[in-house]
Amino acid sequence: MLPSQIGPGGNDHVPVLSLDEPIGVVFVAGTSWYDLAHNGTAGKMIEVDDSDYVHLVWTKGMDNANTNRYVYYNLWNPNTEAMESADGSRIDTVLSTRSGFFSLAVLNGGWAFPAFHEILPAAGVPHAAAGMSLMARVLNFGVTEPAYLNNRQLIWPKIAVGRDSVVHMVSTENAVPYPVFYSRGLANWTSRTVQWQDVGGAQFLQVGSSGYVSADVAAGHEFNRVAIVWTDYRPGGTQNTFNQDVFYRLSDDGGLTWGEPFNLSQFTVQDTHRAFADVSVIFDDEDFLH
Repeated sequence: MLPSQIGPGGNDHVPVLSLDEPIGVVFVAGTSWYDLAHNGTAGKMIEVDDSDYVHLVWTKGMDNANTNRYVYYNLWNPNTEAMESADGSRIDTVLSTRSGFFSLAVLNGGWAFPAFHEILPAAGVPHAAAGMSLMARVLNFGVTEPAYLNNRQLIWPKIAVGRDSVVHMVSTENAVPYPVFYSRGLANWTSRTVQWQDVGGAQFLQVGSSGYVSADVAAGHEFNRVAIVWTDYRPGGTQNTFNQDVFYRLSDDGGLTWGEPFNLSQFTVQDTHRAFADVSVIFDDEDFLH
């Protein structure tokens, strides 16, 4: 994706290809005036399915005033070796505003599940949402949101889809010390939307808290394993974003129940290089966690 041609200050931001030296062939997926993709953990923004189609999502700022911001999707077709759309397709809810902070999961058959947050007029606060493509490898989506939790700002979502088409999403509340929430949904093949379920009495279950916007989620390939990972202030240490440990929680039944949080890093005062608010998690083909 190319950045905007002219920034807010009038500076030229056209990539200088002679200096960038891109590897391989460059394809333009779309454009944007808004280049802040994430505050902390990035999650997955590009996926390749089993037929070599490449799925991409991004935040599209519509102007240099940063007043209109939406979530866009595009698809690279290996048969035509080109993007399906010249500038992508908008996927957030039609009436939403200030959408962005996206992530993406894709089933091997080409069904895409983007997650992002948006502001709906009736709610007035930003809130996590997820889409499901209306057909495999198309540019149109059905979008749903988990039920609001007392109008709290549960945003910055990351998403994964399990082998059984269960959708797993983690969101972070816009409140210090940044509570981390889990949502579970089912891919509804009739409505082509995510059907959210209650987990612990609501459609958001708090699984931990973070020192910043750091949570990520992954789903297994062979079994019903799900993992959530995040960073949090090191126990007994100074509370700042550069002094954090890495924590995770694991589910072996597709997100229905969860093990206790585990401090993976357990840094000491002798460890001079500790975790910042940017982590990533995957399962390998044998469902070992990385």
